[in-house]
Amino acid sequence: MNIAWKVNPVKGEYNDEEMKRYLSLYSRMTYSSFIISFDKWHPFTDIYETDDEFIIICDIAGVEPDKIQVLLEKNTVQIKGERNNNYPKGSAILHDVEILCGQFERVIHIPENIEISEAKASYKNGFLKILLKKGKRSVETKKEVPIE
Repeated sequence: MNIAWKVNPVKGEYNDEEMKRYLSLYSRMTYSSFIISFDKWHPFTDIYETDDEFIIICDIAGVEPDKIQVLLEKNTVQIKGERNNNYPKGSAILHDVEILCGQFERVIHIPENIEISEAKASYKNGFLKILLKKGKRSVETKKEVPIE
């Protein structure tokens, strides 16, 4: 497996959350066993940009849309929510638990040239997609983005 460490272009340093993710993929242990010691789990996320937009796609299958919150503040995007477990009520023997449940949170640093007022988010087929339009820095410095 080839792993390329990327330097965060906004902060100029390695992103700790991404390093944890890569280390968990690189090791032989599952992602769930690696992350189980933390209070909140961190969903897998793809981040890329085009000439016009900065795009974030977050894998949060099984989360009810009303339990997802997207907050932009200054030069960060905070994605929070909760996924309920599907364990049977009563007594059950769990043979393998890889689907993380409970509260999750992901904080992503974004460039300063994002128009916060133009931010959009949609949730379809288990993926949260956040579109951030590039342009002049908005006067607005904080916004909760509604999910379509």
